[in-house]
Amino acid sequence: MKRTGAFLIFLGCLLLIYLGYGKAEQQSEMQELIKEIEQLAISDPVSNKAKTVKASSNKSNQWILTIPEIALELPVLEGTTPEILDKAAGRLESSGQLARTGQNFVIAAHRSHQFGQFFNRLDELMIGDEINITEGEKTYRYIINEKKVILPDQIEYLSPQKNKSMLTLVTCHPRYSDKKRLLVFSELAEKRD
Repeated sequence: MKRTGAFLIFLGCLLLIYLGYGKAEQQSEMQELIKEIEQLAISDPVSNKAKTVKASSNKSNQWILTIPEIALELPVLEGTTPEILDKAAGRLESSGQLARTGQNFVIAAHRSHQFGQFFNRLDELMIGDEINITEGEKTYRYIINEKKVILPDQIEYLSPQKNKSMLTLVTCHPRYSDKKRLLVFSELAEKRD
């Protein structure tokens, strides 16, 4: 009986070590991605031409999403394949361009089981909270104006709105389920260089 108890405690310790290592590795990968994206924005200070080109185009299609209200900083990559969503948020390739009038830039991420990871705390956001997204050397500030829970096939909610530059965040809802989707809609409020 003592051996069984000791063995179960040993297995529990191994499980905790494995989970802790997985979380640390995921955090490390996210921080590396963020650093890589930030490095893409750095240009040669001697060459204004290089600075203009880098600032005006994001050929790598990588962004950094920051939501101060829930202390989230997350890399965003182009696409929503399982490989991308395992390490970052992903931009729906069929969505509009960032910070363009009449466009809806849509970002999807998992609702991780770990507190504070990916879009785990997205439901805590309120109307009026801000979302920042950095592309190269430009940062765009969006203000949340609506939240909605929909069925997965209600894609009409991802359509652009006339005369508005929208950013929409999408994740599964409720936690631990993929039955519905939580959408957080926001509108461009400010562009900073």
